Amino acid sequence: MTSRDPLDTGRPDLAATAGRLRDEWRAEEEEWSRAAATQWAHGRRLVDIARELMHRGDAVAVTSGRATFTGVVTHVGADLLRLRTAAGSVDVHLAALTAGGDGGRHVRLPAPVLLRVVERARSGGRRAGGGADSFRACLLEHETEAVEVVVGSLLLDDELRGTVTVGRDQLRVCDRDGGEVYLPLAWVSWVMPWRE
Repeated sequence: MTSRDPLDTGRPDLAATAGRLRDEWRAEEEEWSRAAATQWAHGRRLVDIARELMHRGDAVAVTSGRATFTGVVTHVGADLLRLRTAAGSVDVHLAALTAGGDGGRHVRLPAPVLLRVVERARSGGRRAGGGADSFRACLLEHETEAVEVVVGSLLLDDELRGTVTVGRDQLRVCDRDGGEVYLPLAWVSWVMPWRE
């Protein structure tokens, strides 16, 4: 059994008209699809891009100030991404959050971070899994574990190394000699466990 075009009545003039109408319809649908894709791209945030890179499993380079880390995104929270590198994991601050009157968290200050795809994954990727939901929660995990960490900030020429205490809007880094440095949380760029 053959399927016939319902608009084909056997008359060449109507068949040509039907063909033109199908072409116009196809072109219009493609235009609407492009417009929808453009609108979608305009609404994406950096955290959305990080989540997509995690799902795809791409190798990425993350630059924050003078530091660049290369690896695979293993977790994305509301304002952070965790990157698995050859040297271990690093948590990168993507934005400073603030609580709104609606009880939700909103991006207040996007972080000066650059994400670059180094190599597209041919397979793999990962789903969103367990992990800290915010950069502050990530810092609290490091505090709770009482591990020595390395902290990077655009405010510093060198990294800080020590244990951390998380305040309401600041981070205290205490080194082995008892020296203390206080940084505004919004200016903490990244943190990673110290590895000897």
